[in-house]
Amino acid sequence: MKRIIALMAGVFVLQGCLTLLNAYGRDMEFKIKGAITKMQDGLRQFNHGQSMVITGVMLNKQVAVQQGLQDKMAPGNKLIQDGLNNMDRGSKLYTRGEKAWVDHEKKGPEARVGIDLMREGFKIAYGDGMRLVKQGLEMNNLVAHQEGATDKFSQNNQVIQTGMQSMEDGAKFFMQGENFYLKPHYF
Repeated sequence: MKRIIALMAGVFVLQGCLTLLNAYGRDMEFKIKGAITKMQDGLRQFNHGQSMVITGVMLNKQVAVQQGLQDKMAPGNKLIQDGLNNMDRGSKLYTRGEKAWVDHEKKGPEARVGIDLMREGFKIAYGDGMRLVKQGLEMNNLVAHQEGATDKFSQNNQVIQTGMQSMEDGAKFFMQGENFYLKPHYF
């Protein structure tokens, strides 16, 4: 009789442990989905800022032509374009990763590879891309200052600065989600 009671107690303890593990697994899946959502929201905000930067840069190119400064701003514009190309390349990698994550039902090793692609794509866009755009903008602003034309570019530069800030804010949001994804174990 004692053995039967001990066996039943063991079964109940095992069943309780399995229930807790199952609940923990569901909770972790929920936390990972939340982290990915935050990363996606961060990228959307980053992309919105990037659109503003592109608009401001295109308008500044028109002003440069009007002011006869396009040749002097060519090196800065080259860096800006290289940065925008890196952002585009990073965005495409991110999209591939997001597709892999969704296609594999948001779980399993293939989904994790997708998340890693999302993270790598964002690092390319934010890291190399944004750095080059900033360098190019600084070069062009220096040319405008040296030529006494800073005021001609000021309105478009405000659009660019607002876009850059939106990109920074999106990057912070993305990195919060990424950090949550990398360290989701909170008890």
